[in-house]
Amino acid sequence: MGKQIKLSEEEIRLGFVASCVEFVATKLNKPYNEVFIRMKNVDMFRNYIYILAMMYSKPKVGIILQKT
Repeated sequence: MGKQIKLSEEEIRLGFVASCVEFVATKLNKPYNEVFIRMKNVDMFRNYIYILAMMYSKPKVGIILQKT
């Protein structure tokens, strides 16, 4: 079994934001960097996604990464 790494709340939030951008880009069939810029321009990260990430990271559920 690999070494367990505990992520900070900030790292969990950033991972959540990245997965949101990737999901939307896939659904829209657009490049992720274009989707990121559009989301940033409407302040979606601060006004919506970042708040969701904070809500989901509060129960202190550990994320385990397997180091390869």
